[in-house]
Amino acid sequence: MESLISISLLTILVTVVLSAVTKSHQENRELVQQIETYNVAQMAIQTGQQKLSINGVCIDIYYENNNILIKSAGKELMRFEEKD
Repeated sequence: MESLISISLLTILVTVVLSAVTKSHQENRELVQQIETYNVAQMAIQTGQQKLSINGVCIDIYYENNNILIKSAGKELMRFEEKD
């Protein structure tokens, strides 16, 4: 009986730890993807390109009225506006 309880507790503990590790890995992958997206955006601006695609990350840069709009996959990442 005691061994059954011990195995059950161990199973629960392992499940909780594995869930936490899996969540951490997913968050890490998302963070790495964000960093890569911002790096590609920086490269596009530095090289003066309006479109740049590297490693599956596609960036579009729009220059209008002294403003810069940066998009990736149709979503706005950043907007720089010149203040008077």
